[in-house]
Amino acid sequence: MFDESLNHTSKKKQLDIHVRFWDDDKVHSRYLGSHFIGHSTAQDLLKHFKLVSVGSCGLHTLHNAFKAGFSMWQVEKLLRSMHRLFNNIPARREDYVTVTKSSNLPVVERALEVWPSLQLYVDAVKRKELPNPGTSSYDTIEAAQKDPLILAKLYFFTTIARDVILQQFEALLTLECRNEFLSFQPMVKRLDTFLCGWLSRAYPVAWAFCQKLLLLSHGQASVERGFSVNKEVETDNMQEETMVAHRLVCDYVHLHGGVTKVPLTKELLVSVGAARSRYRIFLDQQRARKESEARTQKRKLAEEYLTDLKRKKTTVREVSTCLAREADMLAEEAEGKSGSKMAQLLSK
Repeated sequence: MFDESLNHTSKKKQLDIHVRFWDDDKVHSRYLGSHFIGHSTAQDLLKHFKLVSVGSCGLHTLHNAFKAGFSMWQVEKLLRSMHRLFNNIPARREDYVTVTKSSNLPVVERALEVWPSLQLYVDAVKRKELPNPGTSSYDTIEAAQKDPLILAKLYFFTTIARDVILQQFEALLTLECRNEFLSFQPMVKRLDTFLCGWLSRAYPVAWAFCQKLLLLSHGQASVERGFSVNKEVETDNMQEETMVAHRLVCDYVHLHGGVTKVPLTKELLVSVGAARSRYRIFLDQQRARKESEARTQKRKLAEEYLTDLKRKKTTVREVSTCLAREADMLAEEAEGKSGSKMAQLLSK
């Protein structure tokens, strides 16, 4: 998540970047850093921080692959035909029950159950024991009956189409926890903690789905709140690196609920003790960087000066060559004109 606002100290737009992640049973939104920019178009943002390309939506890709694959087998057309052949047609339903001694059942799993009975019905129509419906639905079923792999296709379709996540949610809601879900109070307890307690162990697939869902950004609230923190930590002549450091400290303090609740770990104490030495190293690095930039700039100016001299030298050479060529041409023309003063001068 990211958004920008005007930093009144640096007179630039401060682009704050936040990340969302799971920590145990809770989702956290944390401040990652800031970039200070002038323009803020999409191309400008890409210059200041890198985005990880995850490609297109995986769910859409899977859905389209599923749809394209089974469209070749025409499974959907077959299932629809099995439904329409007997739907709201009492005469055919009576003939079907008379021949098969069973009732009609809908959709894929039930289609597998009624398929043997449906074959009996089609065979009876072929033997002219029953009237031919003469519909496209019957023609589809008759064509499917000739496919030796139709049952394998239906079983495969059932396996792929079965939604494990939905099944686990349905199993969860059929238990006694239904009352817990109905009485859940979001103002009292966190949703991520509540779902983790019910799903993480007994329903791992559904829990993995919930984890991804809760990581999605539901707004810019955390980033917008950070703008208020920016205004509080801003002071005159504050450098950009100092601003980012202040924000990181404020974010860490807020994570633990206050300054007095920040754990004084050994790593933190060692880091504070070495702060002065790190600051000196930083100053040395800054000085070395400036000296390197100055040398680079000086070398660049010298190279540009040499390039300019070479270009001028080349231009002078080309002009002199052109002038010499024109002088030779004029001299030849003068020699060709008899009696001219130039010819007399050249003949002496």
